[in-house]
Order: sequence, then C-alpha cells, then structure tokens
Amino acid sequence: MENRILDADLVSNFELDKFSNEALLFQSGYLTITKEREQGSRILYHLDYPNFEVQSSFNLGLAEHLTGCGVEVAEAGESLIEALGKTDFQAFREKVQGNFP
Repeated sequence: MENRILDADLVSNFELDKFSNEALLFQSGYLTITKEREQGSRILYHLDYPNFEVQSSFNLGLAEHLTGCGVEVAEAGESLIEALGKTDFQAFREKVQGNFP
C-alpha cells in the first residue's frame, strides 16, 4: 500500500459505497500524506506508511488475516532472513519448501 497516489476526493470521501481501501487506511492512521501536488485543477496526495512500525504491524495483521497465522509468519520470516544472512541456503530451502507456516 505504500507510495499510493489519490486525489482529494478519494481521501475525503465518506460514502460507504465509494470508500476506497486507501481512504480507509488513511482515515485510520495506517497511511499518511507524504507529499501533496497539483495536477491541473486537482490536488493529488502521495500516501505512505508513517513509519516502519506501522508498516510492520499492518503487514503482520494482513498476513494473519490471510493465512490464519500471525506470530508464526513473522518468526518464519525472521528465520528466512537469518538463514540468508548466514548463507545457509539449505535451511532457507527447507523453510520455503515445507516448514514455512
């Protein structure tokens, strides 16, 4: 969801049948305006996560919702990064091929 560009109408729209995911994430604080620019008569807003912690929290929540696994996904991701850092490609392969939740 990072580096999204929306116009002012989408960010300020509160009609449920026209409410975008980006507008919901902006209104709830998961995305923030990082840049504003004019394009003709329209104002465009660049949206991004306010910090790494919010991005991590959002991604972990999304992963938990989609997979039914929360902390397990984060721990498995850490073990993948650790295996790559140690250039232990066998451990990395095993995680990806079967032991990854």
